[in-house]
Amino acid sequence: MVKIECLVCEEPLQMPTYIDPDDYDGQIVCKKCDALLHIKLRDSKVKKYKIVKYEIQPPDIIVQTNIPPYSDEPKRL
Repeated sequence: MVKIECLVCEEPLQMPTYIDPDDYDGQIVCKKCDALLHIKLRDSKVKKYKIVKYEIQPPDIIVQTNIPPYSDEPKRL
């Protein structure tokens, strides 16, 4: 079986059993990061491999800063 790492998270992809490593041209989804990847296999070798879709997930935390709001008014000295 062909071993391939995800282009986004670099984790090994779990290849579905329906994929024929000798002749496959289609998409698979990384189970870890949900990236949609297009892969072309011929004779158990990767011929093409690219990211089709990947959405960056927003962080779980909100960072609060002490930067004052912007103002168009000139500062008085």
